[in-house]
Amino acid sequence: MFFNTVVQFDQKQWQQSFFSSLERYADQEHEPSQDHPMDEKRSLDANKLVALPSFPVWRNEEFDTADFQEALTSHHSSQVIDKVHQLFLTIVPELEKSTELAIAYTGSDGRFEKLSPFSSPIELVVILKKGADLNSPLMEKIRRVVSENPDLMYPEIETKVIGEDLLMSYYRPLNHGGTEERPFPTRALDANLLMGCTQLFLEFRKTFFRELQNPANKKRLRTFKKSVVQPTASLFKKTMQNTDTSHVDCSQGKLHYDAKRIKGVKYPYLRMMQYKLGMNIFQAIQEKRISEEEFLKLPSTTIDRIRWLAQKHLLDASGQEVKHYQKAYITSLIWFGIAQKNFEVLHQKVTEVPAEDLQDMAQVIARFSEKFVA
Repeated sequence: MFFNTVVQFDQKQWQQSFFSSLERYADQEHEPSQDHPMDEKRSLDANKLVALPSFPVWRNEEFDTADFQEALTSHHSSQVIDKVHQLFLTIVPELEKSTELAIAYTGSDGRFEKLSPFSSPIELVVILKKGADLNSPLMEKIRRVVSENPDLMYPEIETKVIGEDLLMSYYRPLNHGGTEERPFPTRALDANLLMGCTQLFLEFRKTFFRELQNPANKKRLRTFKKSVVQPTASLFKKTMQNTDTSHVDCSQGKLHYDAKRIKGVKYPYLRMMQYKLGMNIFQAIQEKRISEEEFLKLPSTTIDRIRWLAQKHLLDASGQEVKHYQKAYITSLIWFGIAQKNFEVLHQKVTEVPAEDLQDMAQVIARFSEKFVA
């Protein structure tokens, strides 16, 4: 049941219950068992789990988005980043004082918004100096740590050699050998330092900024817009118009999830805001409306970036509008986490949320996408 009237909302308590339930889901889902196959074990343990606390966050005027993001960042750091950092520190202690490479993490980890530590493996990027040996003893140690912890880290390590590789592109390995370049600048945009050479990571950030400003890379940005941003915008529009209900059914208030390509609000709502925000940052840099000094101070989280862009007058939004955009993003994150848990633990392919909220949020996200200053 969903309530329109909110009374006596204790956000701290709600957040504690929310994150606690996600942690228990992660621990039980991945706890090794000799007696039961994974699917059977999930079914046996489902009744022991603390249910995710439901609450009409979107229409709750007392809900503080910034407070939730602060709690989420802390939760994510302790549950994901600290564990990976400690793992490398224990097995490869020489990384801490290394001057030859730096390890960064990107994606949802880089934005500090992964709700469950095992919702997806952490994606690592190893940054190296020009002329570096990709098969050095240190690199081999790093690869071993990653390969031995597949639940925690994505097995494919992306390497970026400054001065040799294009940082705004992702080089995808092909089955028949070789690689394919795909312009995907949000990966470098979302990268944060895990450990290693701080100065090298700073050089990575500066080099990436200069690539974005380089007129020779305009075509690559257009390719990213055409291949990534526009298809996401098309999916969002169809979802909003209810002509595509494969991910979200706005009229029925249903989030569909299959753990493959259908993941509720992730692609139509969250990706829409992430990619539109990223694309406009890239365009502003290319048009020299963001300086290198400003770029190096760019916040990591999406909600902080929304506020940052508004303060820089790159997003035409009042203080109240900024709060609405931030809340639309945070609410989408919460719903994504709930749909994910319902599928992984309870085998529910559909999660119900208020249809009116889904429709209202879509309107807010649509306005957000149109408010960037050209």
